[in-house]
Amino acid sequence: MSFLVEGTASPVSRKVRKSPFGAVAIDKEMGHIVALSDSSLGRGTGFVQVRDVRDGALRRTVTTGIQPQLLVVTVVERSRRIFVTNRGAPKTAASAASMGSVSVLDADSGGVIRTVMVGANPAAIVVSEKARHVFVLNRDSHSVSMLDALSGSVLRTVTVGQTPCAAVVDEKTQRVFVANAGSGSVSMIDATTGKVLHTVHVGLNPDGIAIDAHIGHVFVTQMGAVSMLDATSGLVLKTIQTMRAPLTVSVDERAGRVFVAGSDDGTLAVLRQLVLRHPIN
Repeated sequence: MSFLVEGTASPVSRKVRKSPFGAVAIDKEMGHIVALSDSSLGRGTGFVQVRDVRDGALRRTVTTGIQPQLLVVTVVERSRRIFVTNRGAPKTAASAASMGSVSVLDADSGGVIRTVMVGANPAAIVVSEKARHVFVLNRDSHSVSMLDALSGSVLRTVTVGQTPCAAVVDEKTQRVFVANAGSGSVSMIDATTGKVLHTVHVGLNPDGIAIDAHIGHVFVTQMGAVSMLDATSGLVLKTIQTMRAPLTVSVDERAGRVFVAGSDDGTLAVLRQLVLRHPIN
């Protein structure tokens, strides 16, 4: 793991355990890097390392759940909680073989507050800071679980499309947009109640999603194109042809640009820029 130190031209490397780090988040309030790993390559109990953001010095190591997903670690600033998804559930849990779980950690002390069961293969997490809710995408259960951002308790679980894989929150409209790769659709969820408000078809394999909150548009990648949705109604406004296999999308709100990364022939990486409006002065 490397850290770029202010005033230097090259990163400073810190040796860590041999287990690979699969997810990293920043705790801005404490100035910490939170890195998730798995001590047995997806087969056993995982751990989280908390390091100083300035020099990478290790502050603490915390054991998390069973078979951590190696994809998701989220720091919720207002509640001072860290959420880590796990492929496995506690052995004492009923139907644990078909369930995943989420470990809830205290961001200040590093202690594990609780571990709660969610759906199978929880593959992504997004947070509504305003609603103080955490949304967990259960990829193999085709559902989304809504958790309380302070206690970590599961408030409700709703069915969405097939294979939910990515999501984004619009804090202005309090909507959660979920890309369902298996059914070629996007589900819009109320961030306050957790209710599914709308599901719209976009195209094959939507697996990248981003939002321009300034103009209220959501962008979803699909085979050969990017769909632009209205962030209030969830309806598709237009579909923009891009490359053969767009994978990820990112928005620069100030510049009014959308960047799409993927490939045209299955091998060559391509980054394309969509100009949507004039920059914000």
